[in-house]
Amino acid sequence: MIGDRIQKICTEVGSVKKLSELTGIGVRTLRTYLSNQSQPSAENLAKIVESTSVDSRWLLLGSRSSDITTERTMPTHDKKIDLNLIMKIARLAEEHSLIPVEFPPEIRMIIRTYNDVIGEQENQRELKARHGMNVENQKFYKRNITSEENYSPEDEEDANFGQEQIARHRAALETLKREEEMIQAELRSLSKQ
Repeated sequence: MIGDRIQKICTEVGSVKKLSELTGIGVRTLRTYLSNQSQPSAENLAKIVESTSVDSRWLLLGSRSSDITTERTMPTHDKKIDLNLIMKIARLAEEHSLIPVEFPPEIRMIIRTYNDVIGEQENQRELKARHGMNVENQKFYKRNITSEENYSPEDEEDANFGQEQIARHRAALETLKREEEMIQAELRSLSKQ
């Protein structure tokens, strides 16, 4: 089962907490996967594959041995989204009836942002795209903060980790808010021209 393979990944990277840090998936969510109470979404499967370099076919089907590496050169949210990988995982999941296929939030966000800016003047497209992505990222961090605040920790270490996650998410949210203010100022400046 996928939960067993995710447990192996946790062992390889050091702990559930470490996998949570690498992927951005909450500890509580990972624990539901480990206990096979729920199945990971295509988005979370992609995060696990990308952040650990585990073989996606092995993770989904258990049919190949994994090539797990714990080295991580940059946070997942700083990497370009590999749309082909996400879609391959979604197709594999659908073929094997593991999870219903739905466009992951990243793809929906890109499509929405593209649709929002395609009709804009050339000099405003990039700013409008940055604005759209910023708004979506703010929503993401707000959801994560709410999720962590509603989580009941199992022990003190879990509680401390949850507080650290909340602090990181709040810091990222504040950075995004400052960036949004700069984007809005640039847009106002362009609209006056």
